Amino acid sequence: MRFSIEIFKKDDGTYVASCPGLDLVSYGSTVEKAVIRLNEIINFYLSSAQELGITIEELCFSEDSSLKKLN
Repeated sequence: MRFSIEIFKKDDGTYVASCPGLDLVSYGSTVEKAVIRLNEIINFYLSSAQELGITIEELCFSEDSSLKKLN
């Protein structure tokens, strides 16, 4: 599965990475750290949802989220 992410740099130099489709956000001192943390959060979120019997479709908050199957 793939989700779109957005990355921006705050005035204080911190990078923020977000996954709008799942309404998740992370941060880091570099783009790489922010993205790594966001990936960890997404994986934990999806694993927890699966354990609770919640589908990915139920998790997606954004109508335009880019949920895609990997080929």
